[in-house]
Amino acid sequence: MSKQVISGLIISAAVLLCLAWIGCSDDTITTVSPPGSNDGTSANSEVLYYFPLNEGYQTIYDVVNSDGTKESETYTVGKEVSRGSATAMEWLSYTSSNGKDTGYFEATATALYYFEDLGAAAEKIIELPLVIGQSWPRYEDGSLLSDYEDGIDIIFDNDFKFPDSTDFMDGTLKNYPTTGLSTMTVTAIEKLQLDNGAYYSGAVKITNTNATGTYNIYWFAPGVGLVKYIIGASALYATSGSKVGELRSYGSK
Repeated sequence: MSKQVISGLIISAAVLLCLAWIGCSDDTITTVSPPGSNDGTSANSEVLYYFPLNEGYQTIYDVVNSDGTKESETYTVGKEVSRGSATAMEWLSYTSSNGKDTGYFEATATALYYFEDLGAAAEKIIELPLVIGQSWPRYEDGSLLSDYEDGIDIIFDNDFKFPDSTDFMDGTLKNYPTTGLSTMTVTAIEKLQLDNGAYYSGAVKITNTNATGTYNIYWFAPGVGLVKYIIGASALYATSGSKVGELRSYGSK
């Protein structure tokens, strides 16, 4: 058999293998599953693949506000605590401008939920499958707190106790950067490069709108978690807004 024929067979086999993997580029894959997804806990593993909740896992963000001021946000996964008949992980935050606060996250087989305190309404941050066009309501019971009033949440408060208080009149609300109207949508799975040069492939882009017509945009990278967010962007392709956070570092303490 000639060398030309052998080369042709090798190239053909490579093409078929590439097609079987649903595309040769991260940009062409609309669903990213974690390794070992054939076991019985694969769905829950995939939720945690996009938002790690192992105790001690920490993410630090560089944040720029619309007025040009800069600050730092640090989030650390705390201990597992009881939440009714279920459990949740403490979400401990510290910001250079507002100090410490506590929230909670719970991962189920199909979704990731955030609670501003242990008795608060569940806010759905991620819902499987993470495919382009997938949508879900942030609040399944329809309670949006301040979202229906003015489209803006007070993101941080100064409390750092267990359980955290949520007196709406006192402005003690959430310590995770999420706001806006109810429907969350996966709008892209794409490559993302941050201003600090960090590069992430296969980042899931999730968006929703504000009552003012602006957008909130969140990117979740496989194995890392939230790597960038924009609050109050003028368009889905905008690179700035009223608040922009980019991941500086991540890992276990």
